[in-house]
Amino acid sequence: MAAMDSARPCGCTFGVSVTRYRHRVRIGWALDRLEAGETRLSTLAADLGYADQAHLTRTMRRHLGHTPNALRRLLAPAPRARAS
Repeated sequence: MAAMDSARPCGCTFGVSVTRYRHRVRIGWALDRLEAGETRLSTLAADLGYADQAHLTRTMRRHLGHTPNALRRLLAPAPRARAS
């Protein structure tokens, strides 16, 4: 079976290409780790199978409209109000 033959069923099942589906899954994992406090984007990128930090950043910006650093700030818990 050719590589394209194995890719075709994924488009029918999920409605997207194999590459787009893979990126969505990886981005989900990246968001989980950023929310959990992951600090090193280079480590995160390598762990998720991206060529480098720039590849992760480009992919997240393309799919979500924000860089990993911007998403980290958005996902950070809000500071608690100090009791008077």
